[in-house]
Amino acid sequence: MFFYLCLPTVLGRRILFVEHPRGCFLFCIEAREKPTMQRYLYIFYMHLFVTKTCKARNTNGLSCFLLLVFLRVLTFEIVRKTNEKSGGKMLKETRYIEEETGELRGKNVRYIASSFDEEKGYLFWARKGFAKSFLDIDFPPETTMKERGQMATLAKKIWSNTNMLGYRGNGGIRPYNEKQIGEVIELKEYQAKKFVRKMIDLGIMAKVNVEAGEKKEVHFYVNPIYFFSSNRIPLNLYLIFRNQLDCYLPDWVKAKYAETKK
Repeated sequence: MFFYLCLPTVLGRRILFVEHPRGCFLFCIEAREKPTMQRYLYIFYMHLFVTKTCKARNTNGLSCFLLLVFLRVLTFEIVRKTNEKSGGKMLKETRYIEEETGELRGKNVRYIASSFDEEKGYLFWARKGFAKSFLDIDFPPETTMKERGQMATLAKKIWSNTNMLGYRGNGGIRPYNEKQIGEVIELKEYQAKKFVRKMIDLGIMAKVNVEAGEKKEVHFYVNPIYFFSSNRIPLNLYLIFRNQLDCYLPDWVKAKYAETKK
């Protein structure tokens, strides 16, 4: 009954963790005090500590069960209140604890987007791959509507955040060749070669010869100006489309890439 009565008030008061001489765990509620994020995070760590201590000391099963239920309810309330105060975000904390001693070795705290926000709605397919385009960037006027649609279809074949046309095959990630590109956009091989050549000439795509030991491959990349599968442009992608990207990048960014290249 003690645990039940404490639940409505515990977030607004200071929490003291007390070990009973017989091995049972109790909570005492001190003077009223405004809750802080630091105290919220302390509850998470307490949950780990209690679980390990109960097992090590073979504490009374009912006491341990009631305590863990109490902590789990608290944890749920903490996440809810944190989400409300952070504008639709949740706080994710990773703690690194020595298994034998229970000593805290380090921690990492960051905000993550909430799956559902009352104003913004549901966070749709947050972990799925994507290829975004930009509203103020149009295709070159030399392209036809059919070619633009074919590029939009190819954009779905961009592998992860590399902006390379690729797929998972034998031996790992494999690049699409011209024949396979034609199969995707329903062109014969000679038509696909002509299409790819035109896209390269217009700066929409790029062809990169890659050598890995004795193995040679040809990779086809899509210009991130038109379709982009990430939020950051790595050095290799910048160097591939440098002539097109430099028009849109500030000088200090270009200087940073130049330093990284060295």
